[in-house]
Amino acid sequence: MFSRVLLAVLAVSSLAGCQVAFYGQAIRGQAQILSKQRPVERLLARPSTPEALKERLRTAREMVAFAADHLELPADENYTTYADLGRDYVLWSVFAAPELSVDPISWDYPVVGSLDYRGYFSQAAAEAFADKLRAKQLDVAIAPVPAYSTLGLFDDPLLNTFLDDKPTELASLIFHELTHKKYYRAGDTSFSEALAVAVEREGVRRWLRHQGDSAGLADYERRLKAVDKFVRRILETRRGLKELYESAIGDAEKLTRKQAILSELQGEIRRLLTAAGKSPKDDFWLREPLGNAHLNAISAYYLRVPEFERLLAAKDGDLGQFFEALKGLP
Repeated sequence: MFSRVLLAVLAVSSLAGCQVAFYGQAIRGQAQILSKQRPVERLLARPSTPEALKERLRTAREMVAFAADHLELPADENYTTYADLGRDYVLWSVFAAPELSVDPISWDYPVVGSLDYRGYFSQAAAEAFADKLRAKQLDVAIAPVPAYSTLGLFDDPLLNTFLDDKPTELASLIFHELTHKKYYRAGDTSFSEALAVAVEREGVRRWLRHQGDSAGLADYERRLKAVDKFVRRILETRRGLKELYESAIGDAEKLTRKQAILSELQGEIRRLLTAAGKSPKDDFWLREPLGNAHLNAISAYYLRVPEFERLLAAKDGDLGQFFEALKGLP
């Protein structure tokens, strides 16, 4: 069991080098999840299981079956167990970038290649690592993560960290993580994450049509438009900063302009989140001054999404052909 836990840790982390502290927290985190898993069928049959939890487990089970039957995704034994971790998130991902570059800092590992983030099962450990990076004059951002994929080394469980999500958000997450099991390109974060976003979006649309939920589909499309507008604003800012950093002006002036640009962006985000009544979970954008790492956390997931959506359209929505065509993409 120890070796399998270690392998899973290596698949979901972005460790560079042999750091005992990192291995320790990662192994403990994965082992905790394994120890807390309970079979969904047993929970559904148990009279003491709260009805609200049973309903969410049934919904998730239906979504996994739909993914296998209609989305060409590998359900297998994934999400047949449930674990309550007693916290809001399973991982905290640390993103970093130089002060005057939008190129992300990456960490190498033989199993998954180069990744643009590094995951911790403990928020305190993530904060401690982030402090070390800041001491090197790097821009740093810490993003809370409700779920992750072990890329087939384990059958992934349902977790309390995402099971309470709204149905469309739950479907998005399940379809996203199963996409990683279907197709994962080692060493290419932006490819793998954007692919999963594109598939999750198409999957949710098909799920809602399958449910006959036209109102839910219309609402989902409206929310996607809002997300895409936000993403475009982030990516535009990132492109503008890239041009600034590559310009001939001095570094001091670059830093001054950078601060002004990101301060304006953060003000916009604060107004948008306040107007939308968002919860404190959205404080990723507000808890500290924005830096290049915050922008990279978005670009890693969304930069290539339009490319994958165009490919799926070119295949007339045939996901089997779509997945096969991925092999020919750079």
